[in-house]
Amino acid sequence: MTEAQLLAVVMRMCESRGLLHHHCRDSRYCGGYPGLPDLVISSRHGTIFAELKSATGDLAPQQNRWAWSLRASREQWHLWRPIDLADGTIQDALDYLAGDGEDPWHDCTDTSMEDAA
Repeated sequence: MTEAQLLAVVMRMCESRGLLHHHCRDSRYCGGYPGLPDLVISSRHGTIFAELKSATGDLAPQQNRWAWSLRASREQWHLWRPIDLADGTIQDALDYLAGDGEDPWHDCTDTSMEDAA
Protein backbone atom coordinates (compact mmCIF):
# COMPACT_ATOMS: atom_id res chain seq x y z
CA MET A 1 0.00 0.00 0.00
CA THR A 2 1.37 3.39 -0.96
CA GLU A 3 1.30 6.47 1.25
CA ALA A 4 -1.34 7.99 -1.05
CA GLN A 5 -3.54 4.91 -0.73
CA LEU A 6 -3.18 4.92 3.06
CA LEU A 7 -4.03 8.62 3.15
CA ALA A 8 -7.19 8.06 1.10
CA VAL A 9 -8.35 5.28 3.43
CA VAL A 10 -7.65 7.26 6.61
CA MET A 11 -9.42 10.33 5.24
CA ARG A 12 -12.49 8.21 4.42
CA MET A 13 -12.36 6.80 7.95
CA CYS A 14 -12.28 10.36 9.35
CA GLU A 15 -15.20 11.40 7.16
CA SER A 16 -17.28 8.37 8.17
CA ARG A 17 -16.78 9.29 11.84
CA GLY A 18 -17.52 12.98 11.35
CA LEU A 19 -14.03 14.00 12.45
CA LEU A 20 -12.52 17.34 11.50
CA HIS A 21 -9.45 16.65 9.44
CA HIS A 22 -7.07 18.55 7.20
CA HIS A 23 -4.44 17.47 4.69
CA CYS A 24 -2.04 19.78 2.87
CA ARG A 25 -0.78 18.06 -0.30
CA ASP A 26 2.78 19.27 0.20
CA SER A 27 3.65 21.12 3.39
CA ARG A 28 6.73 22.61 1.72
CA TYR A 29 4.34 24.86 -0.21
CA CYS A 30 1.66 25.56 2.43
CA GLY A 31 3.47 28.32 4.29
CA GLY A 32 5.33 28.01 7.57
CA TYR A 33 7.96 25.45 8.44
CA PRO A 34 7.92 22.44 6.08
CA GLY A 35 7.28 18.94 7.34
CA LEU A 36 3.90 19.49 8.99
CA PRO A 37 2.30 16.06 9.49
CA ASP A 38 0.12 14.76 6.66
CA LEU A 39 -3.11 14.86 8.63
CA VAL A 40 -4.44 16.93 11.49
CA ILE A 41 -7.51 15.21 12.95
CA SER A 42 -9.54 16.81 15.72
CA SER A 43 -12.64 16.44 17.85
CA ARG A 44 -13.74 17.42 21.33
CA HIS A 45 -11.78 14.38 22.54
CA GLY A 46 -8.43 15.61 21.27
CA THR A 47 -6.23 16.18 18.26
CA ILE A 48 -3.95 13.83 16.37
CA PHE A 49 -1.10 14.91 14.15
CA ALA A 50 -0.52 11.92 11.87
CA GLU A 51 2.41 11.40 9.55
CA LEU A 52 1.63 8.67 7.02
CA LYS A 53 4.27 6.56 5.33
CA SER A 54 4.43 3.43 3.24
CA ALA A 55 5.89 0.34 4.89
CA THR A 56 9.39 1.49 3.94
CA GLY A 57 9.04 5.29 3.83
CA ASP A 58 11.43 7.40 5.89
CA LEU A 59 10.83 10.67 7.73
CA ALA A 60 12.52 13.76 6.30
CA PRO A 61 14.55 15.90 8.74
CA GLN A 62 11.79 18.54 8.78
CA GLN A 63 9.21 15.88 9.64
CA ASN A 64 11.42 14.69 12.50
CA ARG A 65 11.59 18.24 13.82
CA TRP A 66 7.79 18.50 13.86
CA ALA A 67 7.55 15.10 15.53
CA TRP A 68 9.97 16.09 18.28
CA SER A 69 8.26 19.40 18.91
CA LEU A 70 4.75 17.95 19.02
CA ARG A 71 5.71 15.00 21.20
CA ALA A 72 7.74 17.21 23.55
CA SER A 73 4.64 19.35 24.09
CA ARG A 74 2.60 16.19 24.75
CA GLU A 75 0.57 16.41 21.56
CA GLN A 76 -0.60 13.18 19.95
CA TRP A 77 1.86 12.77 17.06
CA HIS A 78 1.82 9.43 15.30
CA LEU A 79 3.66 7.77 12.47
CA TRP A 80 1.11 5.54 10.74
CA ARG A 81 2.00 2.87 8.23
CA PRO A 82 -0.15 0.25 6.46
CA ILE A 83 0.49 -2.20 9.32
CA ASP A 84 -1.26 0.25 11.68
CA LEU A 85 -4.33 0.07 9.48
CA ALA A 86 -4.19 -3.73 9.36
CA ASP A 87 -3.76 -4.20 13.13
CA GLY A 88 -6.50 -1.72 14.14
CA THR A 89 -4.23 0.97 15.60
CA ILE A 90 -5.62 3.68 13.34
CA GLN A 91 -9.22 2.56 13.82
CA ASP A 92 -8.82 2.60 17.61
CA ALA A 93 -7.37 6.13 17.56
CA LEU A 94 -10.11 7.46 15.29
CA ASP A 95 -12.85 5.68 17.26
CA TYR A 96 -11.57 7.35 20.42
CA LEU A 97 -11.60 10.79 18.80
CA ALA A 98 -15.14 10.11 17.59
CA GLY A 99 -16.19 9.21 21.13
CA ASP A 100 -16.72 5.55 20.29
CA GLY A 101 -13.80 3.92 22.04
CA GLU A 102 -11.50 3.79 25.02
CA ASP A 103 -8.55 6.14 25.26
CA PRO A 104 -5.80 4.31 23.34
CA TRP A 105 -3.18 6.51 25.02
CA HIS A 106 -4.27 6.04 28.63
CA ASP A 107 -0.84 4.76 29.60
CA CYS A 108 1.26 6.74 27.11
CA THR A 109 3.35 9.22 29.00
CA ASP A 110 6.58 8.59 27.10
CA THR A 111 7.66 11.49 24.88
CA SER A 112 10.58 9.63 23.34
CA MET A 113 10.83 9.25 19.60
CA GLU A 114 11.35 5.48 19.52
CA ASP A 115 8.32 4.92 17.28
CA ALA A 116 9.22 7.87 15.06
CA ALA A 117 12.44 6.36 13.77
